[in-house]
Amino acid sequence: MVDYNLLANEGSEAESIIEEIFEVYLQDYLKDFTRKSSGRLLKSIVTNILANLLNAESQGYSSLIYPMGKKNFQASRYLPKFITERLVVRAVQILVDAKVVIQDVGTKKMIQIRSTFGGSDTSLVQQAASLRFTEDICYGDLEWGSFSVRPETEVIILKSKRKTPSSSSELVNYTDTTNMGKEIKESIRPFVRKINDYLLSHTIEYSGDHLCDRSSTSYHRIFNQGTIKRGGRYFGHWAQNIPAKERHLIRIDGQKVMDLDYQAMYYNLLLYRDGATEAPQEDPFLIPGYEEFRGTFKTLAYALLNSSSLLKNSPEGLMPPGCKLSYSTLKTILILHLPILKKYLKSEIGMELMNLESRIIGRAVMNMMDRDNGFVILHDGLLVAQNSKHPEGCMHEAFSHIIGWDSKVTKEMH
Repeated sequence: MVDYNLLANEGSEAESIIEEIFEVYLQDYLKDFTRKSSGRLLKSIVTNILANLLNAESQGYSSLIYPMGKKNFQASRYLPKFITERLVVRAVQILVDAKVVIQDVGTKKMIQIRSTFGGSDTSLVQQAASLRFTEDICYGDLEWGSFSVRPETEVIILKSKRKTPSSSSELVNYTDTTNMGKEIKESIRPFVRKINDYLLSHTIEYSGDHLCDRSSTSYHRIFNQGTIKRGGRYFGHWAQNIPAKERHLIRIDGQKVMDLDYQAMYYNLLLYRDGATEAPQEDPFLIPGYEEFRGTFKTLAYALLNSSSLLKNSPEGLMPPGCKLSYSTLKTILILHLPILKKYLKSEIGMELMNLESRIIGRAVMNMMDRDNGFVILHDGLLVAQNSKHPEGCMHEAFSHIIGWDSKVTKEMH
């Protein structure tokens, strides 16, 4: 886990520890930190590394993965201006020489780590270094609330189209002067920041032990394939990473929570895209005789709609443990039951449907804020307090406003 935009909050215990580390361990490096050309920037990077390390410790992680490869430090709107590869390497070396941290140098291979802009909260990084405090550093019992992200951190993430189905997409360093950039600047970015500011007035707490970066209390949106017309889901809040079976340990404004979800959202949006004027009455993924595979069929349908290929092989993690049916058989059963899927194979229409989905969720959230309800965005649904004011109505209105007909909203109490 690493966040180049992480800060230790002013007046927090974490800030005091960082100041003490500079005073006790880094006095011999004052010249490095006062050079006119790079000193202030170098000190900012050292401070960021220390904040990330302390944050990792406060969450229960044993070490910090801090990317070191050149590819990770290309100048863009997503990185603070003080971050450069040369200065990061120097900052880590200073902390190692001063016996503040121990560095386990990684390889040049690409690995998955928890990161700010990964979408599923991970991203590929090159030549990562694993950092941990030496035994001399005393940080006590830190509160995770000691940290936050820089207010100016970019909240609209644009990713490129993949060059091949197996390759990873790159972050696009867009500008605010193009037509797309102006739309982001004038409406999309301000709305995400409005949500983040609004949530500061509501408490979201978790009493379980699942590891998650609870300093991550804000959202960003990730758009795909180089356009704001595809993708656009909300990511970033720590509560999104709590397993469904532990959501009963989450409290919003001190209240127990419930899941509100649009039934078969992707499939309904596919029908809308194909010209339908109403939602199906039955759950499309409950296939007679194969009811136990309901979740598998739903996941497979989404994978087929998102793919640019026919998916001849099973997506990773799709097949249930002990399943006696082959992937090919399950795929055939699903397409026979929902023949519209065959029409959209290899189309990657899923990204377009995801864009519609995020617009609906955005309007539902706007309705929730109008009623002063706290919430957590769970991509295609909401986690809300059980005493919220008309939350189901907020979701019904959003879907009807954008699609023109209503969708069933399911509710699960925790």
